Amino acid sequence: MFGYKGALRWLVKPVRAERRHIALVARLNDGNNALKDLFVIPPVDNPNGLLISENDVRLQRGFRLGDLADFFKAVQTVARSVQTGQTD
Repeated sequence: MFGYKGALRWLVKPVRAERRHIALVARLNDGNNALKDLFVIPPVDNPNGLLISENDVRLQRGFRLGDLADFFKAVQTVARSVQTGQTD
């Protein structure tokens, strides 16, 4: 996480072997000492990664996790949206 023009940003940069997999994004708070939130998002198939803002639309295409117990359900939901092309 870092600031840019007064706004917080998070860099999501998966390793090459994992770029085609659904991603779990865990954003930290501004002190980098606690989780802010968790999202399951479509694959990040970009070698440069994603620079995500506070209310980034790419997070809205995914599934916000209120509890890790919902992780499996979230992956299934995002996988269905990827298969049907509803992530663009």
